[in-house]
Amino acid sequence: MRLKSLILLSLILCAPVGLARGATNAAAASTGGEAATAASGAESRDLRTPGTWSGEVPCADCQAIRMTLTLESDGVFLLRQTYVGADEGRDRSFIDRGRWERSADGRRLTLRGGTEAVRQFAVLVPDRLRMLDTEGNEIRSQANYELTRAATVDPIADRARLRGTFTYLADAARYVDCATGRSVPVAMTADYLALERAYLAARTAPGAALLVTLEGHMEMRPAMEGGALVETLVVDMFERAWPDERCGPAIEGKTWRLTALADQPLAAIEPERAPSLSLDGATKRVSGSAGCNRFSGTYELSGNSLRFGPLATTRMMCPPEIMAVEDAMLKALAGELAWSLQDGTLALTREGQLLARFAPGEAE
Repeated sequence: MRLKSLILLSLILCAPVGLARGATNAAAASTGGEAATAASGAESRDLRTPGTWSGEVPCADCQAIRMTLTLESDGVFLLRQTYVGADEGRDRSFIDRGRWERSADGRRLTLRGGTEAVRQFAVLVPDRLRMLDTEGNEIRSQANYELTRAATVDPIADRARLRGTFTYLADAARYVDCATGRSVPVAMTADYLALERAYLAARTAPGAALLVTLEGHMEMRPAMEGGALVETLVVDMFERAWPDERCGPAIEGKTWRLTALADQPLAAIEPERAPSLSLDGATKRVSGSAGCNRFSGTYELSGNSLRFGPLATTRMMCPPEIMAVEDAMLKALAGELAWSLQDGTLALTREGQLLARFAPGEAE
């Protein structure tokens, strides 16, 4: 009897700890059975891919973000984010793709994409995922951040901006996606001819791979041999070829023009004074202008983490308002940063706080 009393007392004393973990956890616990499932390890979290999880999560400047996440069995993920009512009452959708992986204990899902920063989800049970914050921590909120498994798999074959290598040899055209590593044939329809012409003009040798950017979508079409249906890229609109670049993070090989420090847009600045930076993926060097002085140095890029080495600058003096922007920009580039891309703009943050925002600029 004494042993049973001690066990009962310990259960009573421990109960408030579970309740103190926040309203989201409390609601999850109230469903019953989830705690036992969570304790049973990775086996209870078998995601059974391919599969699609969907849900609506909060949005700061729209009605909601409708998320649809498809996990393929080969480690590829496809993510559609629809911002409900964001564009003068109309919905706007963005597509991201990349690779997914799970932690050793099966409790965490990590998405590494081509256009967005790293995303993480807690795997609650096979049918439910909960979004985590940018640091991989639980979001303490009464709002819903969960995605639920759908009855059918959504292939997310929407038209999207793509970046990858193209080859053409012996009447066979093929595309390898930078974000996912997936290799697919290319349909010789729509804007394909513009792609082929650019390739023939810029390739270094017959059959050599050439980095290209385009808008396209995937369709299941008969293979050249055998007639079986295979995933095929349809080029909706060819953008351009990049002869001197290779697959790598989407922020490299571009010039980025500073548009805001923290959440404050920059006042009008003469074009020749506009702060900017360029990341050279081949040499891992950064160069640019802070508004008054030029700067250069090295950088390290890993996932969505970015760290600049010591930056060497020239020593000119400019009007105080220009120097104030320069000082703020150089301070924003110091230390460990996280980068993300959304709708073509580059954001640099530290511990979730926005430090600077950039827009694509003209090459220097």
